[in-house]
Amino acid sequence: MTRLTVLAAVPSGNTQRQPCTVDKVPFAIIGSSSEPFLAKVVMEWTGGGKMEVEHWIDVCCPPFHVPLH
Repeated sequence: MTRLTVLAAVPSGNTQRQPCTVDKVPFAIIGSSSEPFLAKVVMEWTGGGKMEVEHWIDVCCPPFHVPLH
């Protein structure tokens, strides 16, 4: 893989409107959202191939909703 890009499939007020892209190992994108959303994930491969998938990003499980005091 040469590049990983993630963006909200349908941007809302709580999701970032600009794509997040990484082109170095490790191919990881970390962020936060106040609500679940459908993400479009684009993986680009050496030699010019590209694969696009949609992935549901859920924020339902701890420790994501643990309040900080």
